[in-house]
Amino acid sequence: MNELHENRDFPSGENAGDKNSRRRSAYRRSAKPRVIIFPIVFGTFFGWSGRSFDPGAIARFPSPSHATELKSPLSAPDRNVPPETLLEVNDLPPGFEVAPPLLRQMVTRAIDRSGADLKKANISVRETTIFVNIEEAEMVTCLTMDLPDRTARESFDARLQRDGGREVFQSGFQQALRLLGEAKIEESRAIVSLQGLGESARGYRLAATIENFPVRVFADSLAFRRGSTGVVLIVGSLAREPEKVQVRDLALSLDRRLQNESARRRP
Repeated sequence: MNELHENRDFPSGENAGDKNSRRRSAYRRSAKPRVIIFPIVFGTFFGWSGRSFDPGAIARFPSPSHATELKSPLSAPDRNVPPETLLEVNDLPPGFEVAPPLLRQMVTRAIDRSGADLKKANISVRETTIFVNIEEAEMVTCLTMDLPDRTARESFDARLQRDGGREVFQSGFQQALRLLGEAKIEESRAIVSLQGLGESARGYRLAATIENFPVRVFADSLAFRRGSTGVVLIVGSLAREPEKVQVRDLALSLDRRLQNESARRRP
């Protein structure tokens, strides 16, 4: 999927190999993947909302002592998801399932408490959908936002235009990962070939290392607007670039769905 991105701004680090495979296998057998990937959602959202990351926004961050609370529900995934969501589990490759209620509750709580800047622009988060692939240690999150007026749409687009969108995607990601230790952004690449996606679109591939964690954390984050709907997609993974889900292809699919729905409702 390297052709989707501009030249790397940072060294790529260790490539996938036997050593990396062993690390990934050991991590996915534990609850640690959920603990590490969890901040990716918050990092992207806080950067998007224009706020500094506030640990107090998360009432119960899954520290290692809480890891079993995330691991246990994953063995019995919750199928009770709202109907007519933009992103559905059938849109993803086999192996993905609905995230456990605890994880969804923490994400929703953090968004509710930390979206003040978005509310000022009359932007509201309509729904948050999260799916996880336990075996591959990947997580896919879709934030759908209502942009009811011109002010909201211009504010959404402005976030993508500021520094080419890099600040939006990178700043919160790094701050959030620091909850787990000192984090260093090692890779930051713009996702390219977004022509035809929405009326505005930007995306970035980010990779970071965290102090005392032996694997890298990756996040493919992409945002686009179609009419009065804003969408933020986040694909997070451990130890290697996301392989199961191509964020650009998924975004194009969701954009087509939005266009079809708009055409269906048109008189």
